[in-house]
Amino acid sequence: MSCALLILNYMDKKRALELAKKCSMFSSIDKIIITDNCSPDDSYQWLQENTSEDIDIIQSDKNGGFSYGNNFGAKYAINTYHPDYLLFANTDTIFTEDDVSACLNTLKQNESLGLVSLRMVDINGKEEASCWKHKTYLQMLFFCLWLYRKYNFENFYYDLKNEQETLKYVDVVRGSFMCFKTIALQTINFFDDNTFLYYEEDITSKRLQRSSYKIGILTNHFYIHNHIELAPPNRKKRKQNLDKSMYYFLCNYYNINFLQKFFVKLVINYSRVEEWVISFLK
Repeated sequence: MSCALLILNYMDKKRALELAKKCSMFSSIDKIIITDNCSPDDSYQWLQENTSEDIDIIQSDKNGGFSYGNNFGAKYAINTYHPDYLLFANTDTIFTEDDVSACLNTLKQNESLGLVSLRMVDINGKEEASCWKHKTYLQMLFFCLWLYRKYNFENFYYDLKNEQETLKYVDVVRGSFMCFKTIALQTINFFDDNTFLYYEEDITSKRLQRSSYKIGILTNHFYIHNHIELAPPNRKKRKQNLDKSMYYFLCNYYNINFLQKFFVKLVINYSRVEEWVISFLK
């Protein structure tokens, strides 16, 4: 039962290497690969100079976003080491060997399970949304609107606090920690790299479910998402990426018609004005 850990780096070289070195001590992980996603700083060279022999440092041929970079690393891992399992972890995640072992054992024992994750908490131990439900076309549109999100946000997330089962099947899990059966990821032809950022989790979930794979979360295991902004977020660019990915997701995975596409664009434009007004008032 071999497992490769894939860490995607973009201008976060020190935490990427720190996570890799920590996990190199885990007997449950057989190989660790850091993929530098064409960082504009000296990340690739610095990682090569500071790594150890048991950690591979590779660089993608372009910065095509989250899915493209992870695909680049996954294909390298499969072609080079042929692992049975692939664990994708963000540079800002903290987890234990016991967490990894639990994921691998659960995947091994459940034939129909293609992807498993853990519950997520912040650095202070406060639980954050680690999994959510699919939305309908109309719910996707309404979710673009601030007032709808304000009063319906919690309705789309699973409440795991009183969950009795240690494995709960869910629709979508957070992309910061994902453990796949390699065969499952290969069956769905890896991540869809037509989006640069956002909606990767929803798209991957749809692809897995179309191939009859289930997605689960371990309710008795937690990982820390120690999210730190490396640079002030560009709100306009973030919104553009979010809208573009949502439009792609609806067009290609909900197969919406011409009229539905028109309303998506209409709502997106309205939501951009709405966000500008809210930002101005703040």
